[in-house]
Amino acid sequence: MIGNIIFYLTSYTVILLSLLVFFKSIVYLFDTKSIKYKGFISVSLNLIALFTTISILTFDIRDLSTLFTLTPHNAGGILGVILGKYLLIAFGIESFFIPLLFIFVSYALVKINIKQRFLWLLLDLYLFFLLLFPFMGLTVNNKFFLLSNSGDFYINGSIGKNVIEELKGYTGNVGIILILVVLFIIAVYLIHPFLIHKKRSEKEAKISKKEPIVKKKAEAVKEEKKEIPKEREEKRGEIKIKLHKPIKEAVYEDIYKDEFKKEFLSVLDVKKRKNVSIDPSELEKKAKTLVDKLKEFGVNGYVSNISTGPVITMFEFVPAKGVKVSKVANLSEDLSLALKAEKIRMIVPLPGKSAIGIEVPNVDRENVYLFDVITSNRYVESKEKLVTALGKDTSGYPYVANIAKMPHLLIAGTTGSGKSVCVNSIVASLLFRNTPEDVRFIMVDPKRLELPVYNGIPHLVRPVITEAKEAVNVLKRIVDWMEFRYKQFAKMGVRDIDGYNEKAKIKKPYIVILIDELADLMMTAPAELEQNLTRLAQMSRAVGIHMILATQRPSVDVITGLIKANFPARIAFQVASKTDSRTILDMNGAEKLLGRGDMLFLPPGKGKPIRLHGAFITTEQAKRIASMWARIHIDKRLEGKIENHKQFTRDLIERDIISVIANREGTPGGKEIIDNFAALESEKIEMSHEQIVDVLNELGRSYYPFLEENDSERGINDVSASYIEENNDLDELFDRAKEIVIRHQVASVSLLQRQLKIGYARAGRIIDQLEKAGIVGPYVGSKSREVLKGRDE
Repeated sequence: MIGNIIFYLTSYTVILLSLLVFFKSIVYLFDTKSIKYKGFISVSLNLIALFTTISILTFDIRDLSTLFTLTPHNAGGILGVILGKYLLIAFGIESFFIPLLFIFVSYALVKINIKQRFLWLLLDLYLFFLLLFPFMGLTVNNKFFLLSNSGDFYINGSIGKNVIEELKGYTGNVGIILILVVLFIIAVYLIHPFLIHKKRSEKEAKISKKEPIVKKKAEAVKEEKKEIPKEREEKRGEIKIKLHKPIKEAVYEDIYKDEFKKEFLSVLDVKKRKNVSIDPSELEKKAKTLVDKLKEFGVNGYVSNISTGPVITMFEFVPAKGVKVSKVANLSEDLSLALKAEKIRMIVPLPGKSAIGIEVPNVDRENVYLFDVITSNRYVESKEKLVTALGKDTSGYPYVANIAKMPHLLIAGTTGSGKSVCVNSIVASLLFRNTPEDVRFIMVDPKRLELPVYNGIPHLVRPVITEAKEAVNVLKRIVDWMEFRYKQFAKMGVRDIDGYNEKAKIKKPYIVILIDELADLMMTAPAELEQNLTRLAQMSRAVGIHMILATQRPSVDVITGLIKANFPARIAFQVASKTDSRTILDMNGAEKLLGRGDMLFLPPGKGKPIRLHGAFITTEQAKRIASMWARIHIDKRLEGKIENHKQFTRDLIERDIISVIANREGTPGGKEIIDNFAALESEKIEMSHEQIVDVLNELGRSYYPFLEENDSERGINDVSASYIEENNDLDELFDRAKEIVIRHQVASVSLLQRQLKIGYARAGRIIDQLEKAGIVGPYVGSKSREVLKGRDE
């Protein structure tokens, strides 16, 4: 008798454990990276459950005798008859719960992230069915009421019926009922913890809807046996995951009411954006890999928090007691290999936390656009004039900085790291909220690549400087401007530019000096340049003069100790080595950056840099912004002088004549370009060729608005010629040029170019020297200069 009981229980166990193994194999699909596979398996399991249910419900005893001769009554066909027969014979009414197991697995496959809890629940359900349903034959008629005409079908199945009959001989009906009650209580108790967890999860889900943080339960990471404080051990079992989502900023209607700003934002707006999503289960898997890899090197601990951002994900690792922090900091390369990540940067320790920050690059990177930062709360609500949009932090929040508080900025990084884009975004964010009465620029670009596109904006004091020697002398003049402003402030009895503008009738604009490649200037006159930069950096803040220096060669001979000491605000983009990083920031870290705008920003007065992702602006967008400001400026200047001046201005911009007008002397063939344009326009409007040329020459002579500091005594518009004169360093071709001009009685740049076989810029400087020497007359527009010396003199 006992042998029969053991046989039946073993058979029952084998059948249900087979189901359990099947379900467990399905659970391993949780490790798949594709959500599509999970969905496919989930749908398949639901279809199996539906077919099984239909086969059982539509089972007809008559189909057994005519299975292969007549059409079966079962909705599942022949397969449905066979499936329904054996399930009902073996399990009885319990067969209805087998489809429920399939449905539960399909739900868990999509919703539940913890394999261990899922498997425990399956085991609980298995025990519940194993212990409860074989005894149902005691309390009701043992015949299956749906199939009472057949002797083979019992409500508790053939296995349950045989177990009951064998046990009756030992315990009787009363004993079996007592066993039934005890085992029912045990089965309910086993399932109860899951029910509690489910209710708690639903409660946390409701709370998480109100917060921008998605909390996920994670598998506890087992450590070696060590004494851990109870408080830490309780928190260790869960990882808080903060998923980055695009921040919906408030829509400021005032911005779009302003036609200028509306047009400005339309230039920056990005129509097609890349949607990036991160799977929380992947983050948990990476966290486990990270912990396991550190454990291999004897570093025990756990991940307490995960924060995702547009470019990187931060894992907060809490080391176990007795772990040296320096030991973790030296394992970044090993973690990069384990996580298959490009570059991992560690923050040891995280400010304000007893944890180590491990920054891991995202597989899919989200773009950070200047449009998003300029339209953010932080930028729009800021009232300072020199607020600039730098980008977003690692959590995806916009980051802005005030140049007036820096007060000078040093930018360095290798080619392609995002340095030039950062410079363009700074200029664009200043142009968005400031007129020429608020901010003026002096731009230096020896490479002639990035900044000349801004030659048409009225904010410039003079055209973009492209000669290194000329730039050095301009900085010398700016020192004079600074001293001039200090004298004016002293007379007014004020300490800074804000106090002056509150009292004065004519306000003074801020002046931003922007040098795109410092290395080229340092090669020309390093001692003089360093002296002027240092003096300006030390004293110019109060008078509203600020400097932004950028270089792609962050070596000690370019960024000297004296320059670095006076530039507390610095931005480091990706560099080649730790040495370069220390040259910029006085610490390592920039060599771990990812490029394409990934930066470390060191604010003034801060000991540690902030990681930011620079705001992206294309070169085409920068050109359109410059053209927009040029159009507004020229429209005002030409109003009343030319009929249909707006169309005339559009033609100037479309044919790229603006930079020629603003910087005619520095543009090779500038005179010919203007002559050709005038010839084309004279056919459209009722003006002669000469009249159009005169209008354009007049526009070019005073293209940039007047600035008090830039008068004849301290002017920087013709500083190169005066530099040569002051140093008695005339061009070596000066005497030959003098003979040519006097012999031909014509003084033009093109004549000297042809006769001396030199470039436009050099010929223009020689003409300026001849004017200073009193040999030729002043500039008279499109006509040749007058020669003051005759052939006989």
